[in-house]
Amino acid sequence: METSSVSKELHPIKSEQKIIGTTGYTLMILSMTITTSIFFLGWISQVLGLSLAQTIVAAFIGNAVVAIVMYLNGYVGVKEGIPFPIQLRTSFGTRGSILPMVVRMIVDAVFTSISLNYFTAVAPKVVEFNERVVSKSKITKLRDLANINIEEVTDVWKNKRSWVAAKEIASYISTISYDDREALRIWASNARLKLGRRSTWEN
Repeated sequence: METSSVSKELHPIKSEQKIIGTTGYTLMILSMTITTSIFFLGWISQVLGLSLAQTIVAAFIGNAVVAIVMYLNGYVGVKEGIPFPIQLRTSFGTRGSILPMVVRMIVDAVFTSISLNYFTAVAPKVVEFNERVVSKSKITKLRDLANINIEEVTDVWKNKRSWVAAKEIASYISTISYDDREALRIWASNARLKLGRRSTWEN
């Protein structure tokens, strides 16, 4: 294959030139399993009626499947030192390999922006809400959240629809039990996900 027109970064890498070993790749795969979506696993497992042990097993199985697929996808590249763009040429051709690379870039940009938005916009507001509202005892229980005046907290989070939804949820859950933790536990254990042509929530 002619390599004069190919960037040096795309050339295969010899074993002695590799800077990442087994430990590095293992840690890399493990780090990729820590994403924003993993934070939703807790309440999803409750909705599906899974116990804590079942949730842990499901998480390990899901991550194992992803790890196996990633391993098989990157095996040739890691073993022979062949970059991913070059691997694509065997299936899509030299020019055709640009398309899957562009698609991959778009998907990566979307997921990265979601994660960045969570940690740069949502997380700081949670901290601010705790410092300006919760720590000052304005809201100590779900009943307080259900009865709060939205105008008093819009300077922390301006989306009024979010506050309306939060107030309605807090209002309902607070009627289950006076103890908030017990109310949340009962609500989560009784929640069911009804599957059909149209997915709907019960309770």
